[in-house]
Amino acid sequence: MISFLKSLFGAGEKKTLKLSDYVANKKRKVAPLILVPSKADMSKMTKAKLEEMGRNHGIELDKRLTKDKLVTQLRKHMNAKNK
Repeated sequence: MISFLKSLFGAGEKKTLKLSDYVANKKRKVAPLILVPSKADMSKMTKAKLEEMGRNHGIELDKRLTKDKLVTQLRKHMNAKNK
């Protein structure tokens, strides 16, 4: 009878969790970091290239704006995705 109660309540058994078990159970999805080009490198690109880069990173840029504003918007968006 005592062995039945011990097996029922798990007395005497200690379950240890390993870090790999915890990580496997957690299944966190972490987005990879984006390499953000420097402002000088982006300023050398054309507006069309900046717009294309923005589309690849999920932002629609308006080519009617100045190149400096496009660079600022794109860098801000890319830095925000890295946080």
